[in-house]
Amino acid sequence: MKALTPEGLRPKDQHRLFETGINVVGLPGMYSVRMDTRAADMEDLQAGLAGLIRGGSSKGSHPDLSDSLWRTQSRHQLGKIRSYEDFHKLQTDIGELEESVFDQQDNQVRLFLRRKGYSSREIDTYLEQGGMPTLIRATYRNYMSFLETISRSYMEDRVWNEGRAFWMLDHHAKKLLATTPAKSWATPSMGVVKAG
Repeated sequence: MKALTPEGLRPKDQHRLFETGINVVGLPGMYSVRMDTRAADMEDLQAGLAGLIRGGSSKGSHPDLSDSLWRTQSRHQLGKIRSYEDFHKLQTDIGELEESVFDQQDNQVRLFLRRKGYSSREIDTYLEQGGMPTLIRATYRNYMSFLETISRSYMEDRVWNEGRAFWMLDHHAKKLLATTPAKSWATPSMGVVKAG
């Protein structure tokens, strides 16, 4: 995990950084609206207010906020597909969210690393070249390719129930949705399945 995070980030903070990453197989999840340019400022305000509510006492203390509910299996859409129309809607929705979800992820990473004392330049470099953002973007591209393969299979056969597209989706959805933090080599936010 160390190789995927910025240099000098403490091990417990490495895990927290991974919580800022999007859950590719959980999309569309909670990423359904585009954040505006003031998002980081709003998150700072929310973090400060949450700290006050939770009893944060030290100046500069920012609790790490995390909405982990959207990471649950009940939010994963692959297991809810019953027809090609459901599948096509999911594929379209996820494709339309690409810019928005990565903007939101970048804002979350930027906010987190700023709190840990990283400079704007270090953060920008990490967002462009860092291991975690690069891996999640590659995971997203592979996931979209997977969805496109299912769509092509359906278009070739024009059969959903018991067709190749259905079985491909069914097989992979079970594998992806069965992944839990204890079983995966990475985090559930990455949607990566344990090898082997």
